[in-house]
Amino acid sequence: MVVDAAWLEERGIASNLRAYYVKNDWLEQPVRSVYRKPRGELNWQPSRTDVCRRIYLMPSGGPD
Repeated sequence: MVVDAAWLEERGIASNLRAYYVKNDWLEQPVRSVYRKPRGELNWQPSRTDVCRRIYLMPSGGPD
């Protein structure tokens, strides 16, 4: 989710607190007055495993 400074300000997060969050890597600031939560490293393995499990558990018959 990407939000602007005004949206954060409306929710009580002042500029000094935003700067603190950015400094401590709790928020990223891709461009001026725009913020987002940092993304973790994406890992495809759990997703692939989950898809395989779902396919295996699908019912094999057609509609009744």
